[in-house]
Amino acid sequence: MGEECCSSRSPTYERHSAPGGTWGASQKRAAEITARKLAAIVENSDEAIITKDLKGGITSWNKGAERIFGYTAAEAVGKPISLLIPPDHAHEEPAILERIKQGERFDHYQTVRVTKDGARLDVSLSVAPMKGASAKIIGASKIARDITEDKRTERALAETREMLRQHAETLEKRVRERTAELQETIRSLDSFCYSIAHDLRAPLRAMSGFSTELMEQYGPQLDEIGTQYMERIRTAATRMDRLICDLLELGRMGTMEVPSEPVELEDVVRKVIAPLEKELKGKGAEVRCRPPLLPVRASSIMLEQVL
Repeated sequence: MGEECCSSRSPTYERHSAPGGTWGASQKRAAEITARKLAAIVENSDEAIITKDLKGGITSWNKGAERIFGYTAAEAVGKPISLLIPPDHAHEEPAILERIKQGERFDHYQTVRVTKDGARLDVSLSVAPMKGASAKIIGASKIARDITEDKRTERALAETREMLRQHAETLEKRVRERTAELQETIRSLDSFCYSIAHDLRAPLRAMSGFSTELMEQYGPQLDEIGTQYMERIRTAATRMDRLICDLLELGRMGTMEVPSEPVELEDVVRKVIAPLEKELKGKGAEVRCRPPLLPVRASSIMLEQVL
């Protein structure tokens, strides 16, 4: 019985401690499962995952590469990677291989590649050195992502921005031209208005001057009514002259800065009514202001014209 016990223990001991036993087998199975998972991920990736040796020969080719570039694995493996490089980008591959040999890697390198049917694709490349069992670099793994649509959108946005910039410049130029035309029109209107004002004020000055001379020379010969009529002629001529000046001043308000200051409204009202007192009395009119009129902030000239 003692021998049976010893014999039954011995295999158990060997299974737990001997090299290549159950523990080593478990590690190996786990590594195999992990490798199969990684291979499945690589094979079914939407991105092209390619490996190549240090001479640029393709050593592996996944379904993503087949979908993007059009070549099957049988058509691509063993062929040079230059199969995918357009002539105007042929200088890139030697530089990439040289960097790989130095142990360098680079990500998101944007360039152009060609498909089996000759179509050019914008791609983003990520390339990394691939090492063998002795940690020596034996090749490179490359991930290529098709960014043709992204580039097309980017170019469309750039073209749109350029069109908007040109349109804005055109509008700005047009605005400057229209502004210059408007300023010239305003200057012409100002000149025209001043010319008309000068012509209108000339007979008014004559009326005022002759009525003054008439009052001075023939005033004693006029009765009270005649004197009132003459005074009203002088007042009307003066008022008309002032109205013309005020209209010119009002016209200038659109092209000049309007000053703003505290204004006593009662003072402005009295100033406006004063030259109209005789006319108001003659018409039997009465102007009433209910005090107090509060001070306001305004342009005294414009406020007087409004009142």
